[in-house]
Amino acid sequence: GQTGDNSTVHEAVVAYNLPNVAEDVEVQIIDPKTGLVVRTIEGDGEIGRHTVAWDGKNDSGDQLANGVYNFKIVAKDK
Repeated sequence: GQTGDNSTVHEAVVAYNLPNVAEDVEVQIIDPKTGLVVRTIEGDGEIGRHTVAWDGKNDSGDQLANGVYNFKIVAKDK
């Protein structure tokens, strides 16, 4: 999408499926060049399919470079 100041809005959607209820779910966005987690987003711990939107920013709120990023779902039970 576009914003009014002609800057492009970057957003990626991460989808995951949980077979069991999880107490705590984290969606970790990973820069494959460094292997570091650049953003952690809280996810939904209910059973089923979920989607999380990522705005392309890191945990500090800085816009990251365009490219391919990996993601990992960390689901913890009680």
